[in-house]
Amino acid sequence: DGELTILDAVKHLPPEDEDSHVVLRGVKYRPPAQSKPYFGSPENVSAVLDSFGGGDLHRALLGGLSGLTGVSVSEWLRRAGVPADCPAPLDENKKSRLLWVAAEFSDIRSSSLYAPCISGGKEVLPFPYLTIDAETTPYPSLSDAYDAFYTSVDAAMRLKARMKSISAAVKRLITRTKKNIEIDRSRLAECEKADELRIKGELIVSNIYRIKKGDTVLVCDNYYTGGQTEVELDERLSPSQNSAAYFARYAKLKRTKQFTDKKLADDLALLSYAESVQAEIDRMSPADSSAPIERELERLGVLRKKAVKGKVRAERPEPPLEYEIEGFLVLAGKNNLQNDDLTFRTASAGDIWLHAKNFHGAHVIIRARGSEVPEPVIKAAAEIAAADAGAQVEVDFTFRRNVKRLPGGHPGQVVYTDYKTVIARPDKHPELLREGGN
Repeated sequence: DGELTILDAVKHLPPEDEDSHVVLRGVKYRPPAQSKPYFGSPENVSAVLDSFGGGDLHRALLGGLSGLTGVSVSEWLRRAGVPADCPAPLDENKKSRLLWVAAEFSDIRSSSLYAPCISGGKEVLPFPYLTIDAETTPYPSLSDAYDAFYTSVDAAMRLKARMKSISAAVKRLITRTKKNIEIDRSRLAECEKADELRIKGELIVSNIYRIKKGDTVLVCDNYYTGGQTEVELDERLSPSQNSAAYFARYAKLKRTKQFTDKKLADDLALLSYAESVQAEIDRMSPADSSAPIERELERLGVLRKKAVKGKVRAERPEPPLEYEIEGFLVLAGKNNLQNDDLTFRTASAGDIWLHAKNFHGAHVIIRARGSEVPEPVIKAAAEIAAADAGAQVEVDFTFRRNVKRLPGGHPGQVVYTDYKTVIARPDKHPELLREGGN
């Protein structure tokens, strides 16, 4: 609390001797004993600065004073305008600036710098650091900032625990599918020999009069290549049986190729789909429901379907995100099932459909309603489509009528034609969300 009385602790440390570090409810907090002098004392800081003879000042401060981190030392030097690499001892001007900033830091609550915040969603700071390039979220006090930070951390840990088994199942599916793709490609490489077998069968037929009983090889002109070819023969078979054996092996490889071509296409589609589900998991926030992802995995047979009593009604996905941009309604899917429903059940043929090229992300629909969609609306919608990419990407857009389901594909997998492409920076545009538009 404000009086440094311990309210409670995750781990209690009872007293073992007079100098032990005690952490118990109701006890005054006392920092652990340090071998280095504390940063909060001007005398300690001044002594370290006076003893500095030149070299790595950052290292000297971090090693000479307790109560500091590498990041806070960098910020200290930055605000004092003193470089970390000082070849000579510090002059009085530099010492004065360093002491002034140190005094501000050690009594930060009284300083004009004091502006508690969460930096980049990763750490709590007493004020935004100049040395950290990250967005900051301000809070009235450090206590409020820590409450918000650890609430967020706790929610993220709960989400991770909740999704652990689901994510593991998806990763197993991705690994298994990648192995299947390797096998498919290996089989297709073997099938490349099919025409060679057919030619050998034809050469036997063309030269059947030259083959004697007991021959193990036929050497003949190859009218395909122009040179001579050796054709192995099974001495136990007649010439016609040898040619039939080659044709049979050729036919088998052709059938294998036809089957494996389709299997490879299916496996590639499954891999892309599984990776898109993993991307959904990675993008989840603690407030998101895992139900849509579980339904996708149940559909694939990766998760066992939950038993439900009574008659089950067909469940439609949750509604997509709704934006209003210059009077146009813009919708964005949040997962594969939503994307599929949005594109093929909600959108009309004349609506504009957008999607980040070669990326697992949202299908975005601009409801045109017969009007020409202006360029700024397309630009903003493209930025929403690029939001999941986290970087500037190409975004394709076309009329919804030009978008078809991928034959044999999974929810959200499409093929499209007659499209244009824009370069878009990622922006979720929360300011454009409709009230109640999720």
